[in-house]
Amino acid sequence: MNQVENEVLWRQCQTELRFVLEEKEYYQWIEQLKAEIDGNELVLLAVNPMWAKHLRNNYLEKITEVVQKISQGIIQSVRVDVMVNTTPTKSDNQAASNKTAKKKNSVEGLPIDPAFTFDTFVKGKSNSMAYNACNELSKRDSNHNYGPIFIYGSSGLGKTHLMQAVAHRYHRYEKSFCYFTKDHFYSQIVKAFNAKKIDQLIKNICQHDLLIIDDVHMFGVKTGPKVYDVLMNLVDDFSTHGKQKQLILASDKPPSQLDSFGDRGISRLSAFLQLAIEPPDMDMRVQILEKKAAVLDLDLPKDCAFYMAQNLPPDVRGLEGALKNVQLAAASLMGNEPISIELVKRAIKGQIQVRIQALNAENIRDLVAKYYDVSPKDLIGKKRSRQIARPRQMAMALIRELTRDSFPEIGQVFGGRDHTTVMHACEKIHELREIDASIEKDYHSLKMMLEYV
Repeated sequence: MNQVENEVLWRQCQTELRFVLEEKEYYQWIEQLKAEIDGNELVLLAVNPMWAKHLRNNYLEKITEVVQKISQGIIQSVRVDVMVNTTPTKSDNQAASNKTAKKKNSVEGLPIDPAFTFDTFVKGKSNSMAYNACNELSKRDSNHNYGPIFIYGSSGLGKTHLMQAVAHRYHRYEKSFCYFTKDHFYSQIVKAFNAKKIDQLIKNICQHDLLIIDDVHMFGVKTGPKVYDVLMNLVDDFSTHGKQKQLILASDKPPSQLDSFGDRGISRLSAFLQLAIEPPDMDMRVQILEKKAAVLDLDLPKDCAFYMAQNLPPDVRGLEGALKNVQLAAASLMGNEPISIELVKRAIKGQIQVRIQALNAENIRDLVAKYYDVSPKDLIGKKRSRQIARPRQMAMALIRELTRDSFPEIGQVFGGRDHTTVMHACEKIHELREIDASIEKDYHSLKMMLEYV
């Protein structure tokens, strides 16, 4: 196979693996792998030995199964190696930091994505505050002392990219960092407790200049008091050292909605600089597609970018995945036919159908319930407290706007309520949006999430 055929085969395998694996698993461990073909063997290149070991232990069997299926038996085995001369990773950063005056003890944080830099991040109105703060605090001679930072927003909007861009900047200036996903942080803490080395692990982490922990909304007292206590101890340590250390946490929710943290934890995190990342608007989605297309050396016409922006979820991951499907479709054609609307429609047809199927009354109702941290059964039931009634009214108003369902049909989704109840709910939410900024913000955020589920 030539290089183009190699890339096409691996892109096809990646598309399959995106559906086989959990989303975060795919983007953390599979997305950035490079692939080469050696005879009847596929060689996957990871950025460092730790990454390669993790792939062999956890994903090699599934990857091999997918590769054999996609190649129709032409590829018989898969091997994982470490690529040479890669962009510096966490391991390289550790070595560089040890050359400086203040040596750092090693700790098993995760490697960062070589592509997640400030140069490749698309800045817009929806993320400008978060981008500006992260960009400024990570400059060599920055005078900005923001203190600990809490970045929040729905999955796939660029939180991880932005945090890892800060880590890249720290590495460039020979400062050390430690990056954890929720799962890896949890496993490291449990492993250290079992080995009775938790104090040493905490000490090692605290000697770094930058600590990044992703998806902290998944933690809390209920997830395990030991892990929660370690997290809060690290928060206290990194928060009390001024410019000497930087802490960045990321979450799908703002601190005020982290009920599992309890009042003390919420109060502590609420003192952070809170930076929201909202779903990108149409213009920004087009910019994201055009920038990602340039990185892929893909000639994406403007009308195709607009079509994709209008019909796909606004998260960066979804847009990038769709773009790679377009690239794959274009490379599969005889003579590499130029990209057109017709080709794009075929390439992303499956993603558009999934979105249409997901946008129904039941799913809207359940998402609103999750947003307000109430049970869908409560929205269907007879409770009339404001804690339940307001989310119920919000869900009814959104269903009315985003679907073609009639008032009686919407009433049926909420336990058989009368159509006049639904009409009143829609009118009430419309009225509140005019006078209550928090209701308007909730409505806007939910609508953005639902329009592109």
